[in-house]
Amino acid sequence: MLLSLKICFRKQKLYHFMNKIIVLLIVFFSANFSATSQTNITNKGDKKIAQLKYQKALKSYLKILKKNPADSVSIQAKVAECYSILNNTPAAETWYKKVIQNGLNTNEIKFTLAQVLRQNNKYDEAKNVLLQMPETPSTLSIIEGLNNTKELLRDNGAYQIQAANTNKKKGEIASGFLNSTTPFVATNCNCNTPTADWKSNSFNKLNLLKDSTTLKAVKGLKVKGFKGISSATFSPENKELIFAASKFAKTVNGKQIQLKLYSTTYPIKNKKDIQELPLNSEDFSNAHPAISRDGNTLYFVSDRPGGLGGSDIYVVKKENGKWGTPTNLGSEINTSQNETYPFIASDNTLYFSSIGRNGLGGYDVYKTTIENGKWLQAENLNTPVNTNANDFAFVIDSANKVGYFSSDRTGGKGQSDIYKFNFDATKLSYKVLIKVREAGTLKILSDAVASIKNSKFSANASGEILVTVKGSDKTKLDVFAPGYKPFSQNITRKNAGTITVQLTPDIIQLNIAIKEKESSLPLRDVSVSLKDAQNNVVTFVSDSLGIINTSILSGDYTVFSFDYDSLSDQFSTSIASNGTVNRNYQLSKKNFTVSVPLLANCFSSQVNITDLKTGETFSVKPDVSGEIRLELHLENQYVIEHNLRKDTISTHGLFPGDEIEGPCKFKVGQKWIVNNVFYDYNKSNIRTDAAHSLDDLVRIMNEHPSLQIQLASYTDCRGSKKYNDVLSLSRAKAAIDYIVAKGIRLKRLVAAGFGERKPVNNCTCEPGNKSECTEEQHQANRRTEVKVLKY
Repeated sequence: MLLSLKICFRKQKLYHFMNKIIVLLIVFFSANFSATSQTNITNKGDKKIAQLKYQKALKSYLKILKKNPADSVSIQAKVAECYSILNNTPAAETWYKKVIQNGLNTNEIKFTLAQVLRQNNKYDEAKNVLLQMPETPSTLSIIEGLNNTKELLRDNGAYQIQAANTNKKKGEIASGFLNSTTPFVATNCNCNTPTADWKSNSFNKLNLLKDSTTLKAVKGLKVKGFKGISSATFSPENKELIFAASKFAKTVNGKQIQLKLYSTTYPIKNKKDIQELPLNSEDFSNAHPAISRDGNTLYFVSDRPGGLGGSDIYVVKKENGKWGTPTNLGSEINTSQNETYPFIASDNTLYFSSIGRNGLGGYDVYKTTIENGKWLQAENLNTPVNTNANDFAFVIDSANKVGYFSSDRTGGKGQSDIYKFNFDATKLSYKVLIKVREAGTLKILSDAVASIKNSKFSANASGEILVTVKGSDKTKLDVFAPGYKPFSQNITRKNAGTITVQLTPDIIQLNIAIKEKESSLPLRDVSVSLKDAQNNVVTFVSDSLGIINTSILSGDYTVFSFDYDSLSDQFSTSIASNGTVNRNYQLSKKNFTVSVPLLANCFSSQVNITDLKTGETFSVKPDVSGEIRLELHLENQYVIEHNLRKDTISTHGLFPGDEIEGPCKFKVGQKWIVNNVFYDYNKSNIRTDAAHSLDDLVRIMNEHPSLQIQLASYTDCRGSKKYNDVLSLSRAKAAIDYIVAKGIRLKRLVAAGFGERKPVNNCTCEPGNKSECTEEQHQANRRTEVKVLKY
């Protein structure tokens, strides 16, 4: 039954807010009485609703509940909505809870209950109700506000408010400025008393507020068929006054209020000068105009089809003296609920009220600005402008110092009162979370520091800095990190929230030259270490000319050497000339504590080195040239294991920069496996990964022209022994063919195939030629082995 009410009351929600100033209207007002009304009005209460007589309708519904308890759920819903419209939120809360308890538990009912609970300062309870509903942008935004009520209730002192002297029992709204000091004020009848209902005199009358104490009627604003003026806006550039006129309109279900926008010059000289704007329609309403100072941009509220829901804010541009097509401001401003009372300030800040955002309850005032063609996230104005009641119609003068807004908060004189405020932007504060990252890599810079207004803030382990900034003027933000170029940016309230700062590494070229003190000759293979301010250490080794060329980040450094105790230095990159720091060191061999490198170019596989003094063993792999450079301690002996042979070398009597010839002599009968020369099952072709290992063997044979070898190939155990013998020989020949193709003479190479004999593991297939071995085990047996025949 509730859904049938939606059509009947959809338009009522916008009009009542505009004219009757019952700004408490709930977002789901569209679900009001249409939710339980019938197509044909069948009881006295529904007739009163059709006549917009809500107080009398409430009495009728309460009588029906006593006479016909069977209709309790549907009638209870109507009672709850009546109390909402009459701004009796405690009673509305009680009746909505009854409706839900009796089984009418729709999302519309729950949402409306949550809104009423917010107005009754029951924020936790409101949150629990919303959490039972499907997630929508509006519910999520409201829940965010409920989680943040402490912040919304924080008074930063920027707004000093006081009730206007003109407030009476009638409702008042300040909707715009005629000039820098004189606002327009719309007043209406005392239509929200317990006995009052909507009548012909329930419409607004437009006045000017003189000297903050006197209301003077604006004469001449009459439109045929319309009863009153709900709000107005004025463009001082072209003297254009745009206002919303309101009237009763008859529908099949009774009365409803319709509003249209009109324009005239001001002061009004002739009533004929009043012209209807081409934005209007008989099918929907337009209201609450707010025009820019130059008169070429108009913001207004409408419930026209195609909106996001409820009443939305639209904008329209004037081109060549004619108004264009209105555009919805989109989801950055509008929600699925109601947005209303836009006002565009002299600094292009857009103020508006909404019931579908993260507010304190009822309608709250928000502000936003447009940047690069996009509206920024709307910001709640907080206490004291906003309360748990309805706060709306915020306007401010061209100097952004003095303004007015309306509210039906507790303590007022009428159903809605005007409050004057003085605004001090220097009292505003906002929070900025600064995430500091390295440009390009987005590496977290946990040692960053931000500086704002002579105060410094350090980053946490996540590279984040949370700062609170006071004032609305531009504030300089500086961000530093060791080794990076400083970052500077002016920030304003637009930057509230999270910003990411990417710092560019400040790269310095470091050139170090190391010479022997006694001979002035270059010292090679000297390790030099740099330690930065964060105790990070990086080590370099001088080349054959005693030179180290590298790039470092800007900062302060300590220089030392594990090789030479006498090498100790400190420098700052601030001494750099043209981005380069040069450091020269002379070292005496008498002071060395270093090790020397082992040079060899005959290695083709992993080399195991054992320190005979300590017993420590470690393994290294050769580079692409077959060379290994090792740090071997002086006055020591080492065992080198390579290609199934062992050699002992000594470092006695050596000096830094000396070289040790590696164990490159071969012995007849020496064997080793050519690593990674594997074959696919049942195939003899050379795989790409095997070719790289055979290239190493080609290089060794080129460097040792007297070396002659046998290449023996082995298979896994799958297949017959005879077949595997043939296959292994084919594989050995394929390897030799590859080596010959690389320029090695055939007479230096002998192919041998040993089939599945001599496996490197226990993977056999006998008896029955079956095996439970893994493919990795089989592949290990499919190998090529080198044997030295002559050297």
